[in-house]
Amino acid sequence: MAARARAQLWSLPFGGVALDMRVLLFTLVISIGTSLLFGMLPALVIFRMDPASVLGQRTVAGTRGSRGRQILIASEVALTVILLAGSGLLIRSLIHLETLPPGFDGDVLQQAFKLKA
Repeated sequence: MAARARAQLWSLPFGGVALDMRVLLFTLVISIGTSLLFGMLPALVIFRMDPASVLGQRTVAGTRGSRGRQILIASEVALTVILLAGSGLLIRSLIHLETLPPGFDGDVLQQAFKLKA
């Protein structure tokens, strides 16, 4: 009984497709690893800098490097907004599809399959 409950816990409602724990664990490790790597990388770069030399430098606004940085930030924000809007529309569409009637009478179809078997 416990094995059946465990199988139902990890099976998806798409015709008995089950989750593979090895793939799930690999995905979890990769996502945590990349989050830590790219989250800590800017901190490590700043940690290596000498605060006195960085604070003493004068920067010129509008240099070529800052313009590229501004374009990159603007494109990242635009892509984030597009992805959030798309995912919201996808979720709304899926919820709407779940509430629609299937277009056929399930009882009649089930009786037809019973007659063939």
